Amino acid sequence: INNLKINLNLHSLTLKFNKFQDLFSIIKYTPNLKYLNIKSNPPYEFQGQNQWSNINKIQLKQFYLTFNDMMYGTNRFFTARRIDFHQLINTITQFSSSLLCLSLNLIGCYITSSNDLPFNGIQLQQQFLQSMTQLKQFHLYALLTHDVIDIKSILTTFRNKFWFDHNWIVGMHDKYLYTLPFSFDKLYDFIDFNHIYSNNSAILKNNSRIWYNVKFIKFKKFNLNLLKRIKIQMPNLLVISI
Repeated sequence: INNLKINLNLHSLTLKFNKFQDLFSIIKYTPNLKYLNIKSNPPYEFQGQNQWSNINKIQLKQFYLTFNDMMYGTNRFFTARRIDFHQLINTITQFSSSLLCLSLNLIGCYITSSNDLPFNGIQLQQQFLQSMTQLKQFHLYALLTHDVIDIKSILTTFRNKFWFDHNWIVGMHDKYLYTLPFSFDKLYDFIDFNHIYSNNSAILKNNSRIWYNVKFIKFKKFNLNLLKRIKIQMPNLLVISI
C-alpha cells in the first residue's frame, strides 16, 4: 500500500483484507479513528507478528472484527490453520483504554480445544477483557472445530462476578459459543431452542429479542414444527438452510 497520507478527518472506516496484518499498514494514517469494521482472514500461528506498535495512540471507540467463514467454504479442510490468539489479543488490547464496544466474529477460526480462548471465560477475562476498563458492549461468536464438548463445564467459567457485573451473558449450542442477545446475522447447526444453554438461563425465557438479528439459519436437524416459533423469535429471518 503506497502513497497514503495521514488523514485527521477520518473517524469511521470499514475494510476487507486478505491478511489481518494489513490492518497496520492502514490505520497508522488515521490517528483520529473512532469506528473500525474489519473483515479478513485470521492471523495464523507462525505467520509473523506485526512490526508496528503505535496504534495505541488511536483512541478507538468501536471495533468490529469478522474473520472469513473458511470453515464453511469448499476448502475448509485444506485451510485449517490455528489462529494466533497472542497476536489478536496484542492488537486489540492496544485500544483497551478507549474501547466502548468490541465485536468478535471468530467463526472462520480454527479453534481445536475448549482450553483455548475464547472458550474459557476465566482466561478470556484475565488475559483479555479485564484491561478494557471502558468497555460496555462485548459481542462474541466462536466455533470449536475439534474436541469433546462439555457445555456445562465451559459455561461454568463464565459464571463469576466479572461476567455478571458487566451483564455479559453467554449461550451455547452444539459446538458454538456466543454472547446473548445474539448480535450476528448467521446462526449455524441449529437444532432446537431447548438445546441452547446459557450461563444465565433467565435470558432464554425472558428476552423476546434474543434472536432479533438473525437473518440466516442453518439447521443441523430440521424440525418442521419449529417454523412457527422461529418466525416469532427471529422476525428478520430471510434464509433457512437444511
